[in-house]
Amino acid sequence: MTTVFIYSIGLLSVFLLIGVALRAKIKILQNLFLPASVIGGFLLLMLPLPKEYINIYSKIPGTLIVPIVASIPLGLSVSNNKDRLKTVLPHGLIMMGVTMGQIGVGIISYLIFKNIIPNLYPIFGAELEFAFAGGHGTIGMLSNMLKDRNLPYWDISQGVGSAVATFGLVGGILFGMLIINIGARKKVCRYIEKPENIPEALKTGYEKDISRQNSIGRETTLSTSVDTLGFHSALILSVTALSYIVFNFVKAHKIIYLRSIAVWTYAVFIMFIVWYVMCKLNLKHLVDSKVKSKLSGMLTEYAIIAAIASMPVKVIAQYIIPIIFVSLMGFLVTFIYIFVFSKLFIREDWFEHGIISFGMNTGIFITGLLLLRVTDPELKSSAFADHTLCYAMTSWSFVLIGILLDIWISKGAVTALITSLVLLILFTIFLPFAAGKKLKA
Repeated sequence: MTTVFIYSIGLLSVFLLIGVALRAKIKILQNLFLPASVIGGFLLLMLPLPKEYINIYSKIPGTLIVPIVASIPLGLSVSNNKDRLKTVLPHGLIMMGVTMGQIGVGIISYLIFKNIIPNLYPIFGAELEFAFAGGHGTIGMLSNMLKDRNLPYWDISQGVGSAVATFGLVGGILFGMLIINIGARKKVCRYIEKPENIPEALKTGYEKDISRQNSIGRETTLSTSVDTLGFHSALILSVTALSYIVFNFVKAHKIIYLRSIAVWTYAVFIMFIVWYVMCKLNLKHLVDSKVKSKLSGMLTEYAIIAAIASMPVKVIAQYIIPIIFVSLMGFLVTFIYIFVFSKLFIREDWFEHGIISFGMNTGIFITGLLLLRVTDPELKSSAFADHTLCYAMTSWSFVLIGILLDIWISKGAVTALITSLVLLILFTIFLPFAAGKKLKA
């Protein structure tokens, strides 16, 4: 079994490298900005892989999402600048509003198709928010939640979710580039004039000039004691293991309410506590956010390529029409909500804040960063710093999403839809107050 696992991971790695090489050489892949993990994943999907490999690949996203999510609070720095908060808070509320909107779209899609497709499983559409606001990794999160509840359709949901996540990742880049081109023509982009003048390195995926290559972070520990990557990995994996201990304890003792909370939720809360204690002990200097992000980014690459390589083609073909419908509606609602309210309530660099939020809420964090780098090549705007802070601050929304999923399963789709719409309205109502009650002209 160990040999099979090593061979399967080795095959993923080989095709990840093939994806890097193809992205570097093929113009259409460069113009589409397809990540190497997506390219490699689709190539693997076309191969007749052994069943053992597919079984391993299907488990990777759900396994890796726990350390990925656990890493979010690590290195979090909250600004005390009140003027900065008047941008950060509205941006965070917009992200929360989009989350509720995507959940609502998913539920409406289910209500539409349940009378069209015989035996449609009862939470079709729940995949949209997980897939669009986290990609293939968070689909593993959803399947784990369904599996923990002993629901028989968890594997079907995982397959559908992987397809929606792929639509989101690719479509987020394509629609994002279209939005940037329109924004540039309308002169709402402050930091670029012509999107076609994109740096070659962003297209090929590598930087030849060593002097222009970015650093992956600070060396916070010395290798005479422990390697910096090893230290950050130990922090993240220790919290991951602890979260599983707590999760299994709660399940074994059937503690009411807590037993329905997913393991990754415990991971986020435990990491918040760990980081708070480290800050109180003046140990903040041991953690570098860039190093943390690179580690979670590495895990994300493997989650994406494994999820695509293990997509059940037959299941996806069976649900292809509702998958396309829910994805397109997801893009539409996400675009409208983000850009309308960003323009109204984001005081500084509203378009840049909108584009990174659009990318992250349709693909993954890296998608948002890619689109921001296109519209703001030197990251002169405040969008990246604000969004990174909001991304960590709104991680508690995973708990809210889990509660809504429970409502959907136990109380029905209509009750869940009403709940999500009420929350959407509340988040929207708070927007002008968070922005200082001043609308943009």
